[in-house]
Amino acid sequence: MSKISQPLPGAWSSFILAQGDEAGRTLSLKGRAAWMLNQLIDAGPQGLVTAQFPGVRISAHVLDLRMKGLLISTEYEPNGGEFKGRHGRFTLMSKVTRCAREARP
Repeated sequence: MSKISQPLPGAWSSFILAQGDEAGRTLSLKGRAAWMLNQLIDAGPQGLVTAQFPGVRISAHVLDLRMKGLLISTEYEPNGGEFKGRHGRFTLMSKVTRCAREARP
């Protein structure tokens, strides 16, 4: 599992979409939305799962990013253990470039 990075001042907060009908559009995010997009970018094609971020409502942040026009896939995988079932693996499909950092207070 990856190390959890927390939203911090100075995190990437502006992004440029690099594909599709909205290519070139700048997306300005803050707070958890910017944090979640950074996590998805860092995860790359492996994607990420909610177990990597205990206590964080990953699916809610993914929905927020989808509503802003980002393509994020969800692949369902089985999981074992005491609470057998399945979980989603979220992968950023949109090509996005980081372009600005949040100003430090």
